[in-house]
Amino acid sequence: MARKIEQAGAHAVTVQADVSDPAAVRRMFEAAESAFGGVDVLVNIAGIMPLSSIADTDDALFDRIVAVNLKGTFNALREAAKRLRRGGRIINFSTSVIGTKLETYGVYAATKAGVEMLTAILAKELRGRSITVNAVAPGPTATDLFLKGKVAGADRPLRQDATARTSRPAGGHRQHRRLPCRPAWRLDQRRVGAADPCAHQE
Repeated sequence: MARKIEQAGAHAVTVQADVSDPAAVRRMFEAAESAFGGVDVLVNIAGIMPLSSIADTDDALFDRIVAVNLKGTFNALREAAKRLRRGGRIINFSTSVIGTKLETYGVYAATKAGVEMLTAILAKELRGRSITVNAVAPGPTATDLFLKGKVAGADRPLRQDATARTSRPAGGHRQHRRLPCRPAWRLDQRRVGAADPCAHQE
């Protein structure tokens, strides 16, 4: 991605960070500020999705999912709340599983429900700085996280013909190039007041 940005004539830097580590997240923001003079946009998309029934989820698995999906998002939101310049944008990724409540998704969905609550409250806390805070919840999307990030067979009801089409009705997959929610919509200030196809909180 950085290469494509630079080929288009813009400047890009890549910084790797473990989002579950507050110090690493802080260094990531500092690197962005050093390179660009400030931070205007945060997209929280890092996540893991190992699936297990609630009865079979051990402490280590629970802690790992929460550390990345929920605490990782919190770590980045906390830094963004302190550092984003006026007029900035924050986009968090949630999941449609909060609504479908599928078996074996319990801990994963719980972390994303927490992300939605953080989104709604931070949006209120950042009033007065013209910073919007939104959560998008795309349906099942045929990415490596969805296709390879879970225990074998756990997603069988959703995987049928997953890659046979570019998009499917509710309950099926969508290819990653055809996300039902477009985060870029939330970044474009010119679209404020227009109908938004994404589920969000402001």
